[in-house]
Amino acid sequence: MKKILLIDDSTTTRAVVRHMLLESGYEIVEAKNGLEGYDQYFKCKPDLVLLDITMPILDGIGCLKKIREADPNVRAIMLTSNANINKISSA
Repeated sequence: MKKILLIDDSTTTRAVVRHMLLESGYEIVEAKNGLEGYDQYFKCKPDLVLLDITMPILDGIGCLKKIREADPNVRAIMLTSNANINKISSA
C-alpha cells in the first residue's frame, strides 16, 4: 500500500483529502504544520508528500526545502486554498 504524508494546518482540508485518499486505498500519515511534517517524513518514509503552502511554524515551501536537503529524491505536491497567493518561490 502506498503511503502519503499529508501536511496541512486546516483540519477540514486534512479530513477531506484523507477521506478521498483512504477510499482510493492509500495509507495516510498527517501533520498539522511544516515542522511536524518534517519530523513525520523521516519517521514514516512516505511515497508522496502533499503539503499546504501557507502554514504556521514552518510553511510548505520551507518544509519541502528542509526535507530536500536530507532527501533530494522526495516526491511532493504543493497545495493551497489561498486564492491570494501572487507569487510562489520554487522549492
